[in-house]
Amino acid sequence: MELIDKIEIPATVNEIYCALNDEEVLRKCIPGCEELVRLSTDELEIKVAVKLGLIKVKFLGRIVLNNHGAPETFLLIGEGRGRLASLSRGWVKVNLKPYEQGTILSYTSKVQFGEKVTKLGNQLVTKIVKKLSLKFFKNLAEIVSK
Repeated sequence: MELIDKIEIPATVNEIYCALNDEEVLRKCIPGCEELVRLSTDELEIKVAVKLGLIKVKFLGRIVLNNHGAPETFLLIGEGRGRLASLSRGWVKVNLKPYEQGTILSYTSKVQFGEKVTKLGNQLVTKIVKKLSLKFFKNLAEIVSK
C-alpha cells in the first residue's frame, strides 16, 4: 500500500527536522505508541498498539532514521512483528520545503502488512493507515507550531 500526501506547517524546516529526530516528539505523534526507546543515533525500538477494524494489533519493532539529504529530505524505515500482524514493514520519505508561512511537508509512504492483517481487506486497512498517518502529521504540526 502506498500513501502520498502533504501538510502545511507553520514552523521552519529545521524545527520540523529536529522534531522528527526527537524520540519524545515521535512518541507523542505516533498513534498508539506505548514505548519508544533510542538504541543509537539512527535507530529506535518501538511498541505500538492500534485498532485495525475490530482487532487491536500490537507491534514490537525498530525504526531506522536515514538522514541523507537532511534537513530537506528524510527517510524513516520501520519493521515490526506482532502476534496477529506477523511481519510488517514500511518506510516514509519526508520532504520539507520552506514557504512564506512555514514549511510544506510532503510524504510518500509504503507499507506492507503480514497475511493476517491483509485478510481484513485492503480497503479497510488502507483507510485505517491513512487515518493514522494523517493523525501523526497533525500531531507533529501541533507540537512544532507551539
